[in-house]
Amino acid sequence: MGFGFITKWSNTARHEKRVKPVGVATDRAGHVYVVGDYQNVQKFTSRGALIAEWVGREKARGISSGVATDRAGNVYVTKIQAPGGHGLLATHYVEKFTPKGRLVTQWRVRGADLGSEPTSVATDRAGNVYVAVKTSIEKFTSNGRFLTQWTNSVPGVGFDATIRGIATDAIGNVYVAGGARITKFTSEGGFVLAWGKDVGGPGVDVCTVACVPARQVGRGASMEPGAFSFSGGAGIVIDGADHVFVSDGYEHRVQEFGSTGTYLDQFGVFGGGNGQFRAPEGLATDARGDLYVVDHNNFRIQKFGEPSSAFSFDKSVRTDPRTGTAQVTVEVPGVGRLSVGGAQLKSASRTAKGAGELVLPVNPTDETRKRLEASGRAAVRMQVTYTPTTPGTAVPATKSKRVTLIQLPSLTTATFDGASLLVRVQCPAGFEPLCVGRTMAVTARDRCERREGRRICHRGAPMTTSASVRQKPTESKVVQLKVKSGFRRKVAQLARHPGAKSLLIRQLIHAKGFRHGRPQAVFHTYKVQAEK
Repeated sequence: MGFGFITKWSNTARHEKRVKPVGVATDRAGHVYVVGDYQNVQKFTSRGALIAEWVGREKARGISSGVATDRAGNVYVTKIQAPGGHGLLATHYVEKFTPKGRLVTQWRVRGADLGSEPTSVATDRAGNVYVAVKTSIEKFTSNGRFLTQWTNSVPGVGFDATIRGIATDAIGNVYVAGGARITKFTSEGGFVLAWGKDVGGPGVDVCTVACVPARQVGRGASMEPGAFSFSGGAGIVIDGADHVFVSDGYEHRVQEFGSTGTYLDQFGVFGGGNGQFRAPEGLATDARGDLYVVDHNNFRIQKFGEPSSAFSFDKSVRTDPRTGTAQVTVEVPGVGRLSVGGAQLKSASRTAKGAGELVLPVNPTDETRKRLEASGRAAVRMQVTYTPTTPGTAVPATKSKRVTLIQLPSLTTATFDGASLLVRVQCPAGFEPLCVGRTMAVTARDRCERREGRRICHRGAPMTTSASVRQKPTESKVVQLKVKSGFRRKVAQLARHPGAKSLLIRQLIHAKGFRHGRPQAVFHTYKVQAEK
């Protein structure tokens, strides 16, 4: 399985701060529906953001016990309705809602009588609705017309233990969790097989005929931990690969089986941390194969998934032309470590403290930077490895992305972003040992003349604020110059017509430690282009 923890969330009712969830279901659009020890049906995104919340027709003391969806997105909820919540006066029914919470129809559960309350509900691809009522299963159409009913009363396989969970697979088989075992039927109630500890006699955990009655299995084996033991199974679900997941409320775990009862894996221990449970109940899977677990006594839903599909790259890449670096955003599903690498990049790592977005740096190696400075562009391939850091199995996953690094402008081109200019300036070779000075864009070159023995210079008007420059001889550097508001329109016009070199940059510099002479004004002429 190799599941890793993705995220978790608590559910709240309108008039309560914390409530215990019981059932969970998903639809084809990826929404998650939760019901519990309260009237409300709650609809969440796959990351736990509450979208909608509603109640059914009967609003007095109704308790929801199960939830399911069909292929059209309709939501089915089993309800217990009574002045005290349970008992002789209780009525039991199924409510059908649209995805937006509008009540479509409601019907009574036929076999629910004294002590027989509906515990869970499931649908199949044909639109049929299955309701578990203590020791029987009732089958309805999507509008509530009764079709058939059966109990697990086949000779040699019968049981009189309460059904806790019900689910269907892609071809309509019905799986029932209850009586310390899993029983598989056809859609019409024909017995197929059962599995559980000693279900076919001592040491026989999968049987197709002459199975030990479930009430006998439940006496001794129910409290034994290990594979095939279901000491408090409450939830069951089948994913797209026909893997069967079963929750165990007493052992605080989830077990995974094949559709023929073959044991595959399990995860979960008692506790309140990520990947830990206190009496897990309802289960659901989505189209991606992620698993949702009702963590009943922790008042929350936990989501698990394969790390290979658990994080993704954002399409956009933010580059920094001044440094030749870039930043890539990834969507992470939960807590974990992310490491960035690649043959042309420097290694880096980040820690994700929860589900959401995380920005990763793309820093070229010295060798890559030389290519970048020579040509202005360098294509690199970055590799990102995500490792969940939660209890249980932590399988790392690696994905790669091609990133084109840019280093603009060149020595003859300035880049305008609407408010600032990016300009590459160079320290002349004769300025030993270091150039120190300031740089700005101006409207015209300095013009100097002598009047009455005095040297008078006229300088161009500053178009930008100045930037400090400190660099070695022949070294180039990209500086950012903020364009003054009165000149932004003019610079924008230059950027729209970059055919000629027309932007003047005045670099007023001197050599550090040079004792004689004044700072020298060096002019550079550039084309201007708009930032892409």
